[in-house]
Amino acid sequence: MALRIREFAERAVDPETGATISKSTVGNLVTGSRIKITPEVLGAIAAGLGVPLRLVQVAATEQYVGLVVRDPVGD
Repeated sequence: MALRIREFAERAVDPETGATISKSTVGNLVTGSRIKITPEVLGAIAAGLGVPLRLVQVAATEQYVGLVVRDPVGD
């Protein structure tokens, strides 16, 4: 089941700080445009997607820095 943009935006609240992301940031995420990354933004994205924060942190690191992080479990 696909997550609608409005649903994502409503759920995108960092559980630690209560920070939210703007509609324009959501739009930039959808189009693949770069956004300003902060711990609060990553927390809000994780909450909006319903995924662990670590997953979003790793994805942001790979996209913005080019560092590929591998989970050592199973290596």
